Amino acid sequence: MSSRGVRSGGCWRALVDSPLLMATWVAIVAVFAAVFEVAHALGRAHATRMDAADALAHAAAETALLRRASGDWTMPSARIGEVQLAVGNRAGEWFVTATVEGRSLAFRAADLPGASPVVFARPCSYVDRTLVGSTVGCRIDGGELPRFDERVLSDAERADQCAMLRRDGGVALLTFETGTERDDFVFDAARTRSEVSVSRDILVVPGHLWIQPSDRPLHFVLQKDLVVVVRGNLYVGRSIEVSGRGRLVFATCVDPDAAVFADIDGNGRWSPGDRLRRGAEFRGPMEGTGNVYLGLRGEPSVLRVDAGLVVAGEAHLAADAHVEGPVVLSFGVTEARSRPCRLVPEGRWSFQIEREVVPGFVVHGGRRPGVLRDAADPGSSREQALYVATPAR
Repeated sequence: MSSRGVRSGGCWRALVDSPLLMATWVAIVAVFAAVFEVAHALGRAHATRMDAADALAHAAAETALLRRASGDWTMPSARIGEVQLAVGNRAGEWFVTATVEGRSLAFRAADLPGASPVVFARPCSYVDRTLVGSTVGCRIDGGELPRFDERVLSDAERADQCAMLRRDGGVALLTFETGTERDDFVFDAARTRSEVSVSRDILVVPGHLWIQPSDRPLHFVLQKDLVVVVRGNLYVGRSIEVSGRGRLVFATCVDPDAAVFADIDGNGRWSPGDRLRRGAEFRGPMEGTGNVYLGLRGEPSVLRVDAGLVVAGEAHLAADAHVEGPVVLSFGVTEARSRPCRLVPEGRWSFQIEREVVPGFVVHGGRRPGVLRDAADPGSSREQALYVATPAR
């Protein structure tokens, strides 16, 4: 090895061979580590302080909104602790500005006509314990059942005017030996490949709605709550998934002069041996109205429904049905003869009935502010887009 190489190697070894030099390097590294840790701690402290300020502003805004809406405060501005507040109401909506530590945060809340029915705050509600079998829930009086606001429904989007749904005269024959007397609607695979815009939060189906069997769930993407009102029967043949900010509710209707029956033999129509739930004799469409069938053709064996269910007629089970939203049973639950089935209200989500309105249902009580949200929150928009994944065939 050349003397030049030896001298070069010795120079580098001198940087670590000297204890004093090593201590200097260690001290430098320790100083940099301490500086980094202090900077990181200061950053965390600043973020925590900002989070605390935001929480304080939100709490103060909530207090100011409730006091102003109840009439305790008549002035448009006030101060709570360190937070300066301004509250106003424009075009049926509340606006609150909270200023704290030099930052201004804007909030908004709907001006609601009243509170929603109490059943939407519970996992499951039923009227008659003897008719629901092993289903776990809370007993209610018949007067507590939610009622449709017909004035609102008359102005709602209709399935026969919506691109994502179409009439299908033969879909009932795929499950039952006979068809139905009313119109049947299904999700149109050809049209649901693209975005479907729904300008309102209620969709009315003037007949029966079929969610056909498939090995893949029917997937909704909702940015706003949507209530699907079925003026007939609801037939669910596969699981339902919902993503986005919105919640989905299916609600069936019973004709005022029609009988309600339990389809004991599971043939999809009134026949000897079936049990009347309402009325002295059967009348109305042969398939009934207001009924919900969970499970078709015996498959799948388990359904997961990320929606709320308001069943105005009888609930029929041909599969274990796990329902994640509120379940309301006006009458009973009938299991398929082939095997025991369960209706399982999971109660994974519900509504804040005092501060939220479930679209399409009659409210009670006086006016009140809705849930306070960030004014920049896109979820507070009055418009929504509804996407439905292409049904598998």
